[in-house]
Amino acid sequence: MPPAGYLLLCLLTQAAGTICLLNLSYGRANIAYHLLLSVIFPILLLLAWGNDVILLSAFTWFPWLILAILIALHYPKRKVQGILIVCYFSYRLALGATLLAPFLTLLAISIAFCLKREHYLSRFMDDSAYQHNLLIIAAIIPPLLALLYIPLPIMPAYDTLSHVVPDDGVAGNVLPLIGPTPPIPFIFRTLITDLLWLPALCLLAVVTIWIPMKGRNHLSTLALILSLALVFDVLAPEHLAQLGPISVLERIIPFQFFFPLTMVVLASLLYLLLLALPATVGGVMSAICIGSITLLTTYPTSFRGLFVPENSNTAVEAFHDAVSKNTYSGEQQDFIASRLASPSHYILRTEGLKVLALEKYISRGKFKSLRRLQTHLESSHRNNPDDLYQMIRRLPHTRWYAGGGSQTGDEWVRLWIERPLLIHGLELSTEEFHTDFPRGVRISYATSCAAQETDTSDYLPIYEKQEWDGPLGFTEDRYPYLGSQGIVKL
Repeated sequence: MPPAGYLLLCLLTQAAGTICLLNLSYGRANIAYHLLLSVIFPILLLLAWGNDVILLSAFTWFPWLILAILIALHYPKRKVQGILIVCYFSYRLALGATLLAPFLTLLAISIAFCLKREHYLSRFMDDSAYQHNLLIIAAIIPPLLALLYIPLPIMPAYDTLSHVVPDDGVAGNVLPLIGPTPPIPFIFRTLITDLLWLPALCLLAVVTIWIPMKGRNHLSTLALILSLALVFDVLAPEHLAQLGPISVLERIIPFQFFFPLTMVVLASLLYLLLLALPATVGGVMSAICIGSITLLTTYPTSFRGLFVPENSNTAVEAFHDAVSKNTYSGEQQDFIASRLASPSHYILRTEGLKVLALEKYISRGKFKSLRRLQTHLESSHRNNPDDLYQMIRRLPHTRWYAGGGSQTGDEWVRLWIERPLLIHGLELSTEEFHTDFPRGVRISYATSCAAQETDTSDYLPIYEKQEWDGPLGFTEDRYPYLGSQGIVKL
């Protein structure tokens, strides 16, 4: 996990920028209230995303860039100083947000100009289009230049038909318009939509309540646009969501394709609402509503975050625990850390670090036909010798199948091996019938081999997949991935 001191520094820097921004925008009359609001957003980040160093670092300098643009607008006669200040904080934002910097910079510019038009400072600020264009250019250039030097995420040479996250149900792969193209999809869209649909609806409700209370203005319009885009992204069918504004931004903003922008939009919308609270009549009530959004999901445990499944950091925590106990050598630590930081992280998160030890069996192991062993077969369907023989015949155009035209989950096959045999894996070959793979798999074994018992009550499970995603495989650099579903190797 990232050092606690670094996380604390990020949160304090972000809170300090927020209170300065609120004081500049609304005056110092309610400084105690501004201090309270500046603390709410870091707490929401911790509750919602836990110790996600990427998101926490991204928003560290976000309020400072908004503040810098407002100050530059406030002193139009000091153009050079204003541009230098904007460049500096834009550069700081680029260092912290890395690949997220272009989007956050554009959003910071939008919020700054919305604040400029809405509050008492507007009459003191420069309205010349020339000054505005200079500040926009000064804010955009540092993140774009930083993209040339920021290292891209580790992207192993996966097989073309492989995957590392479950399929989203849409045929083909969506590719970015600008920037490098990942070889396979690696963002778990189904998980994101399952986690964020309720917070997205809550935020849309808050925005729709806020607009009648204060009237439509630039801030509320921007919040409404973000909330509608967020709701469309998480509630629309996936084939339509890929045409939505968030997905389009992921494809047209350089390098934005490597991080789910949905999470960033949600956090940005939370921050935008907090900025607008001092201008609303029911500010305290809205703060309670926003703070309750994360509590509606699940109960937080050990700073993992409410939007993070309970087991999402299991592999990382196991790795850090082993490192603290000096279980791994330096070379082993680097090997595991690079896999955890790659798109293969989802596989390690769900299966555990133990899958890395299977590489030698999967890459070098060979399956042996049951025809070469003394075995006995029995099945739940089509349990006659001729049909059972099709299981081990290994001809491309023949197969055993349960019948009925669909799988109901009660199909089973029982195998007895008459001599002791060390088994590392099992293959269920579909031959030419590539779509006839099992939708779920469970393997159990009998505790006693004294007889061919038909009672399975004492069977113990050793492997289970509720939804078959494909066989485990490894790249030449030993990064795990999942192969085609039509290949069933356990």
